[in-house]
Amino acid sequence: MDFSLYIKRSFFFFVLCLLMSLSASATETEIRYRINGVKDVYLVWGVNDWQKYKKKLPNTTYSGKVMRTLMRKEGDVYVAKLDIDSGNLIDYGFMYVKKAGPFGVRVEYWDMDDSEGKKGYFTKSEEGRVITITADVSKISPKGNIGLNSLALYLLLAFGLGALSIFIARKYYYKKPAAAFSQAGYFTALSAALMTGLFFIRAHVAGLLYNFLLEPLTTLSQMFAAAWDDVKYVSILIAFFGLLFLIIKKMRRFVLITYSVIALFSIIAALANIRVLVLLGRPFNYQWLYYSDFLQSTDASLAMAANVTGSFIIGCVMMLLAFIALIWLLYQLYLKKNLPILLLLPLLFVISLITQSNTQVPPLKAANPVLFFIQSIGSADAAAAIDKSYAGKSDFDKKNIDSLPASYAALFQEQKIKNVVFLVLESTPWEYVGPYSNTIKATPFLDSYKEKAVFENIYAHIPSTNKSMFSFLCSSYPEISFKSITIENPDIPLPSIPTELKQHGYRTVFFNSGDNGYQNAGGFLKSRGFDEVEDFHTNPCSNSVFKDKRYSKHKLDGVDDSCLSVRLFNWIGTDTAKPFFAMMWTFQTHYPYFVSGQEKDYNTGNPSLEKYLNALHRADETLQRIVEGLKQRGLLESTLIVVSGDHGEAFGRHDQTTHASGAYEENLHVPFILINPVLFKGERMPAIGGISDIAPTIFSVLQKPVPELWQGENLFSINRRNRVYFFNPYADYLFGLREDNWKLIYNATDNTYKLFDLAKDPREAKNIAEENGAFVKEAGANLRAWMYYQDQYMKKVLKPKTENSTK
Repeated sequence: MDFSLYIKRSFFFFVLCLLMSLSASATETEIRYRINGVKDVYLVWGVNDWQKYKKKLPNTTYSGKVMRTLMRKEGDVYVAKLDIDSGNLIDYGFMYVKKAGPFGVRVEYWDMDDSEGKKGYFTKSEEGRVITITADVSKISPKGNIGLNSLALYLLLAFGLGALSIFIARKYYYKKPAAAFSQAGYFTALSAALMTGLFFIRAHVAGLLYNFLLEPLTTLSQMFAAAWDDVKYVSILIAFFGLLFLIIKKMRRFVLITYSVIALFSIIAALANIRVLVLLGRPFNYQWLYYSDFLQSTDASLAMAANVTGSFIIGCVMMLLAFIALIWLLYQLYLKKNLPILLLLPLLFVISLITQSNTQVPPLKAANPVLFFIQSIGSADAAAAIDKSYAGKSDFDKKNIDSLPASYAALFQEQKIKNVVFLVLESTPWEYVGPYSNTIKATPFLDSYKEKAVFENIYAHIPSTNKSMFSFLCSSYPEISFKSITIENPDIPLPSIPTELKQHGYRTVFFNSGDNGYQNAGGFLKSRGFDEVEDFHTNPCSNSVFKDKRYSKHKLDGVDDSCLSVRLFNWIGTDTAKPFFAMMWTFQTHYPYFVSGQEKDYNTGNPSLEKYLNALHRADETLQRIVEGLKQRGLLESTLIVVSGDHGEAFGRHDQTTHASGAYEENLHVPFILINPVLFKGERMPAIGGISDIAPTIFSVLQKPVPELWQGENLFSINRRNRVYFFNPYADYLFGLREDNWKLIYNATDNTYKLFDLAKDPREAKNIAEENGAFVKEAGANLRAWMYYQDQYMKKVLKPKTENSTK
């Protein structure tokens, strides 16, 4: 036998197989775009929620996480072939350039499928897949806006030069002495300048200034419509201060000074609202002010500060100077009686009112920030949104009997788990945790560890840390209010995990890497019956202590999350005979995200997300130390490790950052994983539930009785409700539920519904409420019944305290 020939053939066969496997791992997805009358079309795309893609492709430019590929023209079709690894989700849209408008402006037109309520097209990369999109030109709008700095500069030059021209003409040409100060003239000029300033800022916020260059007449009506809230606001100020000006003649100077201060504040509030809309998706309100501990927490003041750049401050300063120049200019015109200024306001009032019916500007972008905040105080409690007359049957009216499947009943009985370690991952949505996503590898240990059960559909009931703390420990939905139980009712008379387990001889402890001082978490925890409650102040861990002078007043200091494992094992000590319950709360993944150790590049192209994922990786390392430490001490098999997020975190999707602005998946959908080597072998649990269900699930594993007052249900039970409710009172009053693949969000502020099919649309891009009216009606009834039930339930729970306080 010719062994050399055999070796050559084997080597050739090996290379051939290798090449085939390599070719099978990549796909070529073809995207075709049909449109007439344009020269060049670019495919603007990214992968996996706009992560950075390292592979270099021809005719493609890279800008961070966004790629732009010049499409090849084939007749009236433009073609792009993307060599993308299999399984990636491609996010894409189309861009082309044309000259448009009476001024011949070179305009970029973007087709991002906004006509269906989406923020782009999506498709999964598959070998040989061909996607053809036909452009609907009538629904494609130009992209662009005149930036704040450019707008402020133009206005400053126009108003400043106008004022300077009049000044020079008066002093050197006409050579007239300065006229005596006219209080009425100043009042009139200030009023008109305020309305003009707010009008231009509103046009900028609504993104209409750029369109004005293309279609002046059409856009002008939109600008008037967008200014309606500002017109009402200025009209109120003019009426109030005008009346004072006429009545209190001896104090007119004081009235004018007060009016000037409020006008200046109004312009500053309108400018600040530009950044607030980016952060919150809506103007600032009282509920968010309360949530942020009156701007003492990181979620509000620090997040806003991070979004205020030097360039933005320069633009604001120029806008204020332009406002002052406009006051002087209008004052001079008033003195010459060439301009009946106050007559313009009633005219603008009428025009804005008439154009309201055709406005295309989203209401939150057209809202005056001062009026919005005042109105939020008037309806400050989410319970006000509940229909008190509605008393429909809620699925909470009847207690379901807990019934385990035979396999789990036998397993829990046989293994007799006695200890619990509960690790809460701060601000962690499900999508960044390994077992739920294979695109981001921030939690390699949790992803690779096999002896776990992964619950796929668990939700926080509200995107708030302290309210989630209440739900975790007391197995109940929070009070339907923006107020925090940890502040208002820290000693709420409900049984908790530690109070119940102590009756069975358990030691209990709570460790926090951060500060328990925020919203009186420490007071609430001590009322829950923990033997020990500790935060970073009393943690002697020698690892990094995170301090930042910029945040010294915001209760933001903390220690490295790795300190949690050190404190845990110091606390367990050598006393392993007595069962224990240890709850631990991570810190580094809370905004503004603290990184320790060697930073990794997760290829997202988002600096904030990069910091966040590095912080999450530290929590994963901490979990690994906990598992290894329990194993070394012979406690791993007898200990149930519970891992959950308290709420989510957003990084730009649905126009929101941090977590407390919406009720989308990134706000509420959290990981929930149980770890134990003798109980679980990688099960995927489809049960739909909330974090209030975690305590009964733990007690089921421990085989301990569940308190009657707990609302949560065992997630292993075959008789549990397969529906979860949630709400968010910090912006609009949002309520919602998840049932099967359906996700319903009800906005009680404007009485609208959104419905998403999460199986087909996991990013909640397309609202399908209109085409599923029957389900919306039925689910809406269930939601309102729960809202009414929960409101009454919490009133009963809190009633004993109320009665005692009045005696």
